[in-house]
Amino acid sequence: MDSITLMDGSSVSTTDVRLPDGGVAKEFVLPSGSFVVRVRPVPPMLVAEVLDDNPELAEPPIPLVEVKGATTKSLPARPGEPEYDEYLAERKRREKLRDAAQSDLTWDYGIVGWKLVGEDEFETDPPGGWKLPAILKEYGKKPRPGKRGRRVDYIKYALVTRAKDMEVVQMAMYGMSSPLSRGEVDAASGLFPGDEVWGTVAGETGESH
Repeated sequence: MDSITLMDGSSVSTTDVRLPDGGVAKEFVLPSGSFVVRVRPVPPMLVAEVLDDNPELAEPPIPLVEVKGATTKSLPARPGEPEYDEYLAERKRREKLRDAAQSDLTWDYGIVGWKLVGEDEFETDPPGGWKLPAILKEYGKKPRPGKRGRRVDYIKYALVTRAKDMEVVQMAMYGMSSPLSRGEVDAASGLFPGDEVWGTVAGETGESH
């Protein structure tokens, strides 16, 4: 039996279990105490390669602007021009969408299954009657679309309910058994852009989006 050490010095005992697909996951009780989860590592290249197949999340091209002179040329828009401002706004919009997609994919892939402490069978999908809490809808939070979206909603808002839950799950997903130093965080952060793990492991406790 192994363990994962959290930022406050406490440890969570883990057991390696073989998955039906041949992979290996960490099995442990969440610090909040209600659920046992199975979490598999997220391969460094997985998120980027999956999301790169979606053209809606790609870097937008810099628009061309006609410049008249002796001859009319089409040149890339420059800072201060309306077309460049539109490009920056579109780039920011796509970055936000990509960050959200990265986070959702990571949690959906990383958490293989869960069960209440004391139960025998692991579940891979939310209970049939589970819905996004009404109070979140009142604050403008819309349910993610589709079966996978519902699963991500359940993981983020019903399964992982404490900062320590999020910390230990992320450490299991990213293959860490002890907290990272600031230098290690900075060196590793480029592997998984858009996910909140690095700030969390470094000591922040904000919820993921």
